[in-house]
Amino acid sequence: SRGRAQVQPQSAQAPGQPFVFYRQLFFADTKPTGFRMSSFLTAMDESRWDLLSLCDHGVKAFESVTLPCTQVALEIRPAAAQMSRASRLARPDPNDNGLCSWLRIETRFGWPAFPARTEASTVFSVGKHRGS
Repeated sequence: SRGRAQVQPQSAQAPGQPFVFYRQLFFADTKPTGFRMSSFLTAMDESRWDLLSLCDHGVKAFESVTLPCTQVALEIRPAAAQMSRASRLARPDPNDNGLCSWLRIETRFGWPAFPARTEASTVFSVGKHRGS
């Protein structure tokens, strides 16, 4: 990268595997019924920004690249609705300053019709231990 230090992605990436990103959720990311949908959208957006760390920003042509997000579709599995009743991970105690839940975002990309790009992210709640 032409003598400049380049930021690396948060997690080591492997060829043929989804791009992996972790985000910790805090009390503000929840509501009485569980996680806020905006916390998932924020996690997916932060994952996209982390992905950019894989690009060589020293390439002049990269200055004109844009990454518009034109359509978003979310599918929430029924088990997610049960988390708030079954676990404090989905709705922590506001007086508890302890560690809250971690999300693992796995994203796969494709180019079905260049230059259009598709992106599919799956968000997993991995609990209080990021590596679990």
